[in-house]
Amino acid sequence: MAVGISFKEGKCLEAIEYYCDIFGIDFPKKIIRYSDFECYNFPKDVRNRIYNSKLEIYGNNVYLFDTTDDKHWVNGNNGRVVIETNSENLYKAFQKLKEESIILMEPQKINKKLFTTLIDKYNVHWQIIADT
Repeated sequence: MAVGISFKEGKCLEAIEYYCDIFGIDFPKKIIRYSDFECYNFPKDVRNRIYNSKLEIYGNNVYLFDTTDDKHWVNGNNGRVVIETNSENLYKAFQKLKEESIILMEPQKINKKLFTTLIDKYNVHWQIIADT
């Protein structure tokens, strides 16, 4: 399990650079932007924002991403549980979670990874990532 942190107003890239400097780590090799998901028609002001990036900080995966809805971002609600698994587990969990959840993103493949994002009935934000 890993942690995910969201940023409003497209500040994720700035935060990545900051944390790389703070923790003395390399800038991530892969950054996925909302524009990489072709089947979703995100507004122009959101398309260049970061959907997913990962920093390894002292052996821990920390995912950073921009929110698409700045007006509902509240200090303290910017966390997300991130599960790293295989595609079979991703689809199995998605099928069960989607029944009582708000689906933010159906499972989609980008850069040899499969992603899905949901908010469950307890208002917990989940992102499940699998190797394909």
